[in-house]
Amino acid sequence: MLVAKRLTDAVAARALRLAARAHATTVRSGEEGISFVEYVMLAAVVLLVVLAAANGFFNAIARLFQRLTGKVNGGA
Repeated sequence: MLVAKRLTDAVAARALRLAARAHATTVRSGEEGISFVEYVMLAAVVLLVVLAAANGFFNAIARLFQRLTGKVNGGA
C-alpha cells in the first residue's frame, strides 16, 4: 500500500509541475502561441497540397487504365 501511495503522489506532483510549466509558458510570451498556430496552419496547407497531388495522380492512373481497358476490349 505504501508503494502505491508514493507512486500516486509522484504522478500527481509530476502532473502538477507539468501543468504549471505549460501555464507559465503561455503567460510568459504570447508569441509562442502564435508560432504554434502558424505551424498548425502550415501543416494543414501542406496536407491539402499533398492530398490534391495524390488525387490528381490517382485520377491520371485511373484514366490510363480506362484507356488501356478500352484498347484491350477493342474500343478506340
